Amino acid sequence: MRIQNKLFLTLLTTSILAVTILVALMQWSVGQGMVDYINQREANKIQPLINDIAEQYGQNENWRWLQSKPRVLRKIMFENLLLRRDNKHCDDEDCDDIKSSHRSKEFMRPHSRRPDLMILDNNGNRIVSINAHSKHRTKIAIEWQGNLVGWVSIPNREKISEGFELLFIEQQQKAFWLMGLVVIVLAGMVTFPLARHFVRPIKQLTQSTHQLTQGNYELHLPIDRNDELGTLARDFNELAKTLNKNEGARRRWVADISHELRTPLAILSGEIEAMLDGVRPLSKGGIQSMQEEVSQLSQLVNDLYALTQADIGGLSYRKQEIDLTELLKSKLKSFEPVFSQHNQTIQCSNTGKPISIWADSTRLNQLLDNLLTNANRYTDDGGEIHISIKQDKLITTLIIEDTAPGVTDEALTHLFDHLYRTEQSRNRNSGGSGLGLAICKRIVEGHGGTITTAHSALGGVAITINLPVDK
Repeated sequence: MRIQNKLFLTLLTTSILAVTILVALMQWSVGQGMVDYINQREANKIQPLINDIAEQYGQNENWRWLQSKPRVLRKIMFENLLLRRDNKHCDDEDCDDIKSSHRSKEFMRPHSRRPDLMILDNNGNRIVSINAHSKHRTKIAIEWQGNLVGWVSIPNREKISEGFELLFIEQQQKAFWLMGLVVIVLAGMVTFPLARHFVRPIKQLTQSTHQLTQGNYELHLPIDRNDELGTLARDFNELAKTLNKNEGARRRWVADISHELRTPLAILSGEIEAMLDGVRPLSKGGIQSMQEEVSQLSQLVNDLYALTQADIGGLSYRKQEIDLTELLKSKLKSFEPVFSQHNQTIQCSNTGKPISIWADSTRLNQLLDNLLTNANRYTDDGGEIHISIKQDKLITTLIIEDTAPGVTDEALTHLFDHLYRTEQSRNRNSGGSGLGLAICKRIVEGHGGTITTAHSALGGVAITINLPVDK
């Protein structure tokens, strides 16, 4: 079932349930209210009777007058129109008194319900009763001159089973259900477009996700909502941008690797064909040239493997406490012939005292190899390379600066990209594969540090490495 139909049925079912509960509560409220009204009406109806009984009690100051002559209660009820005239219920004296009453015409009006009445004293003891059979009863106080002297007990109706009141309740029930049906129809008319409105952005997201799985990353969902669906649309747009960016990077990565591998292979292939065709004699110099291309190709493959291992987290780190100053001095000593060949000068600052860090010595050697090789290749002959180390309680900072040539601001932000080289002085003729700084970044990040580039005051590039001191 489609989510729109599910949402519509859910809203409609909820509306039907709510309307049903509301109608049932309204019916109960009207019925209970009518019962309370009838009970209150009955209590008000016998109030004149209570006043007459209280007056008779005041004249006699006790209940013996009623206990010795119970028919007096019927007489009072006759006078208050609460009992039909029935000669068998009164003696001659009582009936004569009733007949002589100025209300003798009124009490002859028949009543549909038989009277149910009980008189109690102030302690709750029965004095006299008429047809007192109902179990559910209520008591009304009889007071004389502000004092409680007794109670009148009448039946308390629990439900309505006859009369105009029952007809009224039935009419109200029919009206309630009719109104409920109208409300349910209106709810159905409202919930269907409402469900479609809620589902519309979900449909757009579903269709766009399908296109995303097909490789179409240039998608953009409209963001015109401020709810969770709007947040989801913004996240989807960011995901599409990221996938598009990663796809472009992957394509450039494949193209760059193909280009880097094709160049030495083309040179090797050309030299071999020249020797086979007799254009170039088979000589030690030719073989040495091919050996250089093979070495360069091997170095490129090794760098690619190391970078791939770093990207997938495959580089292992066996960290221990090492002296960075001693490691740097040993590395500079091994690079002295290389720098001397290009008449390059090395200057070091703050390398006279030991600086201990928690790191992998093998990876740090690889890091320093790449950084010093990069400084040697991209510094003019006769240039200078400055190295400084400083340490505080938390961070050890290593800075390597070189002299001209420098790089542009745009190139400075891409020096750690895979196979990136600047267009002019820092080109492929100087021998780099374009992966050294990318590998350096992975090694530094593997130690929990950071590596950044900036323009050097010497005219070249300054590379700053921050490594944590503790584990």
